[in-house]
Amino acid sequence: MAVGIGFGLLSMMYLLYTAFVKHAFLKIEASGEKAMTAAFVVTLTEGNVVYSGDDYVAVEYFYEWDGAYYRWISAHANAAYIVNTKVPVVYTLGMGIGSCFVVGFYRKYMLLLGIMGLILFFTGFILKSILILNLKRKETEKWQEEKL
Repeated sequence: MAVGIGFGLLSMMYLLYTAFVKHAFLKIEASGEKAMTAAFVVTLTEGNVVYSGDDYVAVEYFYEWDGAYYRWISAHANAAYIVNTKVPVVYTLGMGIGSCFVVGFYRKYMLLLGIMGLILFFTGFILKSILILNLKRKETEKWQEEKL
């Protein structure tokens, strides 16, 4: 049950994170800015998918601290990311060039992780209920034997 709850919370936190970042990304698009920095630590910027194939995905994004454009390349294919799609990109102060978080890229995997967590939770709950019922039945039988 604990593993199921952990997977479910991880999946929920990722989905909340993507929802908040996409909301902030819409605000950036409306303002016309290239990037938005929060507390001089986290920067949210707009990325553009330059290649999307069966072997990898490449996203070009603006790096605010030196004003250049860099590419993030993932070794995983994602069919939802087609060429010339705008995607939100988040990076922090300590991250190097080319390392960032493309928001929503692993959404399908996190949804599957949440479903797996739900299945593990219910399996653990059912097994725990069966174990408790068996223990109560044995206690009742033991009590009735002592009474006789």
